[in-house]
Amino acid sequence: MQYKIYLDVFFVVNFIMDYIVLRITCFILDIYAGIWRRIGASFLGGMWAALEMILMTYHEHLKIFLTIITYTAVPFLMLLIIMGWSNRKIIKKSLLVLYVVTFCLSGICYAGWNYLEYGYAIVSGIIRKEQIISGTVILGIVMFLMKIMVKVRKKYGNDICKVIVTIHNHRIQFSGLMDTGNVLTDPYTGKSVHIVRAAVMNRVLLRVKDYATLHYRLIPYNSVGNESGLLPVIDVECMEIYECNRMIFKDSAAIGIYDGALCKTCSYDALINAAVFRN
Repeated sequence: MQYKIYLDVFFVVNFIMDYIVLRITCFILDIYAGIWRRIGASFLGGMWAALEMILMTYHEHLKIFLTIITYTAVPFLMLLIIMGWSNRKIIKKSLLVLYVVTFCLSGICYAGWNYLEYGYAIVSGIIRKEQIISGTVILGIVMFLMKIMVKVRKKYGNDICKVIVTIHNHRIQFSGLMDTGNVLTDPYTGKSVHIVRAAVMNRVLLRVKDYATLHYRLIPYNSVGNESGLLPVIDVECMEIYECNRMIFKDSAAIGIYDGALCKTCSYDALINAAVFRN
């Protein structure tokens, strides 16, 4: 019973630490990942940590093999859950950041355990409690302000970005405007709708065999120029948005197909919905 309780605690601690490491990694790389993806990746890390402890207890000869898996395969799978299979090519870069974050965080935890848990630094006068409290508060404020800056940039940065849409394993790339004015929502599914020129989407739609999976429907819309009507909308498997060093990944997305030009002199082919800034 005591072993089971210890194992549960070990899993919870590793789950929390993995979640923190993944959250910091996503923040540094400016990658959006839904909370369930982060929880799923952290759950995998926690489960493996508990399984590794059990295997090492009864099979010490597997220690080297298990250690290799812990530092290679498991982080790769965790990032794969976070970023999706379509982004596996940039996971190498993300792995490097993950290792650096883990190393730095491990050093902080080690120092905290050895110098703060036993009160050595406090008792000897090297660090006072007031300094620890004030340092923690300042760090929290700095992280909060950095998060606000990232959100503001996402919300108000109307920049041209690269967009990749996947339909039935067919990928198409085009340019899009991060448009805060596009707040169109599908009234049937509640999804935010991204508007793409029909001339662009037809390049990939011609290769689709089963149109039923696209869930084709018509939704009402009103534009800034008082244009209104019904807009054809389909669902795509995933959408990737790249803007500078930022990448936003969507498991699925609603694409509105607009038969016409988005503007007279524009150099982009899509209007990215403002909802992506709020994630």
